[in-house]
Amino acid sequence: MEKQKNKIHFAALYCIDFDFPMAEQWANHYRAFDFDSYKIFLHTNSGDIKKMELALAFFKKKGFHVEQAIGKFKDGALRETYLNQYAETLDDNDYLVTADSDELQVWPIPGPEIREQITGNDIVLGNLIDRYSFTLRAISEASLLSQFPLEGIVEHQILFRLREEQRNEWPLQRRTKIVAARADFPVQYSGSHGVSIESENVRAFSGITVYHFCWHENAEAKLKTKSYYPQWTIDEINRFFGRW
Repeated sequence: MEKQKNKIHFAALYCIDFDFPMAEQWANHYRAFDFDSYKIFLHTNSGDIKKMELALAFFKKKGFHVEQAIGKFKDGALRETYLNQYAETLDDNDYLVTADSDELQVWPIPGPEIREQITGNDIVLGNLIDRYSFTLRAISEASLLSQFPLEGIVEHQILFRLREEQRNEWPLQRRTKIVAARADFPVQYSGSHGVSIESENVRAFSGITVYHFCWHENAEAKLKTKSYYPQWTIDEINRFFGRW
């Protein structure tokens, strides 16, 4: 009898307030991976009922199992709650791939072969790379890579322009991202940057690029949902995209 393959599930907490303009490209990108199931939790801080109805219909049409997340998006707590609860419904040896609503993952071998890259590991690691333009532009239907042609780490570019005491206070985002994990593995899903255990025996595969499309016209509103970004850091980001 052929051994049953471990299933690979995809799940995301999707913020319609900030990132819905890129929903078409985001959904098409991840549906092309052909995972065993797709789950999306939609949330809104603004309470925009019309936009929520549009998002529910859109993602259902794209083949996602859709659920509305109840609560306010703040510091990743909502993400952690829903993704942890969902992981607990899966078989322990299945895998859960997760992505934020402003991220596109690029795997070394796309398509069905991704199963071979995941199986046998506890976690799969990605490197978070910003894609951005010269301004905090609106998102159009054009390719995201063409709209945001610059590549790097925006915060690092801002840092070297600041005084030393400001650099020491800057809340730098961690650049390593857990893009997939065994369903029973204790990932810190608030940001998927770490795990809840200390062990030298974690089996990990790395080599995934995670393109981060945060730096668009809704960036300031999104950053204000994160208490670890004080206003002066947001002001510096606005100055940077205004070309100083």
